[in-house]
Amino acid sequence: MQIILNTIEDGNNTTLQTKTCIALVNKALEGNTKAFEVIRDTVEGKPMQSTKEENIQDVRVQIIDDLESEIYEKQLKKLLSILSTEELQRLANCEDSDILKLLDEDGNLL
Repeated sequence: MQIILNTIEDGNNTTLQTKTCIALVNKALEGNTKAFEVIRDTVEGKPMQSTKEENIQDVRVQIIDDLESEIYEKQLKKLLSILSTEELQRLANCEDSDILKLLDEDGNLL
């Protein structure tokens, strides 16, 4: 195949390989995504395909994150439901960084 691609096709010393490359670039410039992918894969190498195990791990991480968020939200709702109006006002008037200063080591409001 390499011999065929390197053969001279016309009197301008243009090889079939050169003409093919030019045609491929022109197709990519016209918006042909497959032509672009062929050029990219030839120049840069094919992009790494994620493995099934990586995809499974990503799903596991997302599920854990979702569960932690749900648990946190439930705990926060429970905490807010047992606070008095005065305690809620103290929390509302605090900066985020100061909220921890209002809690004792057990997480109870001071």
